[in-house]
Amino acid sequence: MSRALTRCRRPHPGAAVITTLALCVAVAVPAAAADALIAPLHGGTVTETEAHVFEAAIARDGIHVWFHTDERAPAMIGRAGGSATLRLPDGKVQEVALSLRTPAADDPGVFFCPMHAEVVQTTPGKCEPCGGMILYHQDELFGAFDLSKVELSKVTAQVRVTGLKGRQKEATFSPVFPRPDGKAEAAAQGR
Repeated sequence: MSRALTRCRRPHPGAAVITTLALCVAVAVPAAAADALIAPLHGGTVTETEAHVFEAAIARDGIHVWFHTDERAPAMIGRAGGSATLRLPDGKVQEVALSLRTPAADDPGVFFCPMHAEVVQTTPGKCEPCGGMILYHQDELFGAFDLSKVELSKVTAQVRVTGLKGRQKEATFSPVFPRPDGKAEAAAQGR
């Protein structure tokens, strides 16, 4: 699974942004807007539900789900959990539990400030606007399943996340993973 990050400009409210796997195209933003790393940050596809933004990726070891704010900045999992139903190319269906996976201190990943959406980086550090608060290392929901002998581009998934904060306590969505030609479908919507 790719851990490459995409650098994008945060658009002004109401701006149109086209996002595909590891590619961001944005309209011009005011000079005051800061450069920021925004979803997708892990090489996955982004799905927006009524009140949440998720990034999901299929990899050889299973399915990975990350949370993002409505500004597409990284967020922590909290007490959420869930499940994913994977449909394999041979027609078999596999249900996997999604549970919190906290990265080890030396794991690569995304580090961010929960109070300053513009403070996102790929290395540990401190938030200067906060006066030196140590950045959070983004965690994920992970469903382990051996997909090493499966053509990943032909796997589909339906993800159900429970225990969410806010007005939407549960979300169900089907991420649209890249097609075999390497291009992602349009951003998916969930409920």
